[in-house]
Amino acid sequence: MLIDNGYKLLSKEVRYVDEKDMGMFICKLRKENNMTQMELAQQLHVTDKAVSRWERGIGYPDIQLLPALSESLHVSVAELISCKKSLSYSNEGVTNIILNLEKIEQWIKLS
Repeated sequence: MLIDNGYKLLSKEVRYVDEKDMGMFICKLRKENNMTQMELAQQLHVTDKAVSRWERGIGYPDIQLLPALSESLHVSVAELISCKKSLSYSNEGVTNIILNLEKIEQWIKLS
């Protein structure tokens, strides 16, 4: 596995986002939407400690929360998973999103 600008490369084109990248993106979006961790937590019916853990990169949100989380943060699920705001996705982008979902599912199974 290669490292490129903080992303782990599965090949030259395919990247996946780790917990810290997703946490920083969630934190950035939450602040852009002028929400506290508690306010986001209440919208998602989780604890503020759970939101704090995500933002610190100590795990991912439950995969079942992704639609509600993306709605609360005003991004698509695809944008949330890729940690990038975008208007459209190429085939490579969709591949990256699928790999990120698979990594999250594996992490959840290990938890």
